[in-house]
Amino acid sequence: MPVGRARELAVVDRALCSAEEGSGSVLLVSGEPGIGKTTLAAEGRRRAIARGLDTGWGGCPATGASPFLPWRSALREVCPSAAAALTSADGGAADARFRLFEDVVGQLAAQAATTPLLVVLDDLQWADPASVQLLRFLLRSLRSCPVVVLGTFRDGEVVAGGPLAAVVEELAGAGSALRLTGLGPAEVEALAAARGAPAGEVEQLHRRTGGNPFLVEQLCDLGDLSSAAPPAVASLLSRRLRGLSAQCREVLSVAAVAGRTVDLRLVTEVLGAPAGEVLTCLDQAVAAQVLRADGGAPAYSFVHDLMREAVIGGLPGQRLADLHVRCGTALAGRAARVDEAALHLQAGILVGDLRAAVEVTMQAAEQAMAALAFEQAVAHLSWVADALGADAGTDLLLRLGDARLKAGNWDGAADTFRHAADAARKTGDADALARAALGFGAGLGGFEVRLLDAGQISLLEEAAAALGDAPSPLLAYVLARLSVALSFVDEPGRRESLTRQAVDLAERVGDPGALAHALASRADAIAGPDHVAERLVLATRVVALGREAGHDEVTLLGHRLRVVALLESGQIPALDREILAFTTLAERHRMPVVRWYAPLFAGMRALMRGELETASRHADEGERIGALAGSDNAVMLVGTLRLAIAAEQGTVADYSEQVLAMVEPYVERNPTMVGPWVVIAAMAAATGDLVRAQRALDALGRLDFASADRDSEWLGTLTGAAHVCITLGDVVHATRVYDLLLPYAGSFVVDGIAAACLAVVDDVLAQLAVLLGRPADARRHGAAGLTAYDRVGMPLAAARLRRLLDVDPVAPSATEARAGVFRRDGELWLLRYAGREVRVADAKGLHDLHLLLRCPGQDLPVTALVGGVADGPVDVLLDDTARRAYKRRLTDLDEALADAEANGDGERASRANAERQALLDALAEATGLGGRSRASANDLERARQAVRARIRHVLRRLDSVHPELARHLTVSVSTGAQCGYLPEHAVFWET
Repeated sequence: MPVGRARELAVVDRALCSAEEGSGSVLLVSGEPGIGKTTLAAEGRRRAIARGLDTGWGGCPATGASPFLPWRSALREVCPSAAAALTSADGGAADARFRLFEDVVGQLAAQAATTPLLVVLDDLQWADPASVQLLRFLLRSLRSCPVVVLGTFRDGEVVAGGPLAAVVEELAGAGSALRLTGLGPAEVEALAAARGAPAGEVEQLHRRTGGNPFLVEQLCDLGDLSSAAPPAVASLLSRRLRGLSAQCREVLSVAAVAGRTVDLRLVTEVLGAPAGEVLTCLDQAVAAQVLRADGGAPAYSFVHDLMREAVIGGLPGQRLADLHVRCGTALAGRAARVDEAALHLQAGILVGDLRAAVEVTMQAAEQAMAALAFEQAVAHLSWVADALGADAGTDLLLRLGDARLKAGNWDGAADTFRHAADAARKTGDADALARAALGFGAGLGGFEVRLLDAGQISLLEEAAAALGDAPSPLLAYVLARLSVALSFVDEPGRRESLTRQAVDLAERVGDPGALAHALASRADAIAGPDHVAERLVLATRVVALGREAGHDEVTLLGHRLRVVALLESGQIPALDREILAFTTLAERHRMPVVRWYAPLFAGMRALMRGELETASRHADEGERIGALAGSDNAVMLVGTLRLAIAAEQGTVADYSEQVLAMVEPYVERNPTMVGPWVVIAAMAAATGDLVRAQRALDALGRLDFASADRDSEWLGTLTGAAHVCITLGDVVHATRVYDLLLPYAGSFVVDGIAAACLAVVDDVLAQLAVLLGRPADARRHGAAGLTAYDRVGMPLAAARLRRLLDVDPVAPSATEARAGVFRRDGELWLLRYAGREVRVADAKGLHDLHLLLRCPGQDLPVTALVGGVADGPVDVLLDDTARRAYKRRLTDLDEALADAEANGDGERASRANAERQALLDALAEATGLGGRSRASANDLERARQAVRARIRHVLRRLDSVHPELARHLTVSVSTGAQCGYLPEHAVFWET
């Protein structure tokens, strides 16, 4: 055991024990050079081997290395498939790296399923950025994977704000970052005694060294305990080096510059000396304890880093630069070591050839992008840009901006694209200016465009002017992006005009990607309740064009637009299919910037069903993935979902300070905007500050409310104003809000990008009618609202509306029946309904009912209840070839339908739509969840009979112990190929 490291080794032992029990972790050990980090890691590895774990060790060279080198070195020993995946990584798209990382995690999990693993990564302070990003990715992936990653690093050499610093900060909060400090006096005494030092000098030794084990050992070996540690060690190293021959020192100079371990081939190539002579010199250095022989084939390394640093420190500056150039030149021809070559040539630039250094560095940047090591590519491209200075071309800056964008450095990318725009202006390159303007916003993907950004708008307008009137895909992209960037800034009329120009251009040049973006921008420009049907058509075309262009982000953008439009129009079955399509593609795409929408949509749907805990869990997941993306939209929209959940829980007031802190500064800058005033009034009303709420409502009343933009926020704004009017009893403002809402009866109020479905407009109208003393209108609107809620499955909203209208009067005992319990409680089930509580033994039918009660108003396939059809061969109704043919035809029909509608050809549109619906119906019959082929009729019949028998058995049992519940379930539950729970009245089930 390392002296004085019992506490730290106990932490390592706990991590190894957890791995044996199936739970992985990342553990980082830091400290100054020589403090014992590597020794501790080696002891941890020894203990892991003793426990039966498989172990791998990888070190990080100080002179730079190809991406993922430490991981590849370590994983070759324990998981060759993962090492191979890192070695063969290819592609520059940002989403490819996430696919690579998830592939590595999957390979590790599969390997560790039989034997837990320990992976040691030594000297992470020198790790390439891509390796650190993989480590960071693993932080959240090892909880259920028996893999322990043990890393060491010099804490004094970690760049503040860098990727490793972020990993350390995250682990420190969880107690998984250990910092080794100096040994205590007793431990120093034991260590010094083992080295033969006099016991009486231990106090001085401890004081002089601070307990650093390396310095203790070196000073003890030196025999001069009174010398100051750094000079004494330096003196020792110098004496060792001076005792070597001149030829040996020359070999060591090249070896030290070349790297931490001796690269025999490189040393001989740089020196131009025979390998035999070089080996003789290396053996001489081993005898002098400057190097150590690592065994096996001739392999050497410096005894420690300070020795190597001492060799480098003794070289004159020009000599050091020359050796870097020679090493870089020798390595430039090796494809696997271009990164090292670039770093050497950069270090020797004062005496080297700038053109050669730039050429090799650009090759290294390309290689890094292909390996998904975006941070490494940024470092190389930044060096070239700095080295070339004013001669750095626009193309270089655009590439650097793209690399920074993919690395997640949005601000840095924007700054680079700004410089690229400056360079484009000087050369008069309109295309480059346009590319810079698009990159400044969000790149060509454009899935999330920064809003209220005056710099982006100005640059896009300049680019549009520079491109002129000549048709080009770039101009279509720029006009489309400008329209989106002008959201909440310019008049809707101008935005719509820009989108029409963009669509016309894209169609003329025949570019599907540009056309998809133009159509998406048009859908964005006409967001709001007046154009739901048109947006749905546009979004459908965007999906089809995205598929045609092979562009996942564009396809996802179309799906996202369809989700919103379908939710606004209350087309719930189609909405759920669209969410499934989005989620499936987003998981394949894997980039966090798109993936966080999937849990957001799932949370929205859970909230509609009244499943508040489930909605909150989805919000947590959306927040987690959104943080990985650095998405401002995620912060805002997940917050919107949480606020809607809080409204159901009656805890909106808890969010008031947070919401007001965001909204009030915006009102100060934009005092004529309607929406922020409504938010202020609503938050004030929620906290009981009715005076402030009234003041905000009065300020809202002074605005030209009726002429405000009827955009995506319009119905939500009116709904918020209506609730404030109801709280305050303000009839004057309520009359105005009622009149503005009335044309939108039947529409659903959607907050944000489908973050929450707040209400159906009829419900809000009914509430306002009650306030205004119009009972007939209240009953009319209320009846329409209840019908809508029952149709889409919003039981909580329906129950509130029924209470408001008193359309289902019940006795006090019946009111209690509106709250029920149906959950597993140990070995029994706890059932509570209509004031009666019973516990019953477990049965399969109870599990079926539990699932149905959690999804009121929804049709579930019977196979979802039985977990699949009965045992035995299954006849598939639709094979893969047929399914592909169906989907190809659907894509063709989507395009034909969109084209016919765009050209006003109603007859052709009707024919295309009829055929499309027939195909969808056929697919629905032949496919199940996730697009899997349904089982044949025989299998479904067996499943249907099994579920019906199980539920009937449970209902017979319940009839004898809880007849009220048995009756309610009998009339509310249906079984068949589709099973469902449509309650006779709203019941709030705790499941």
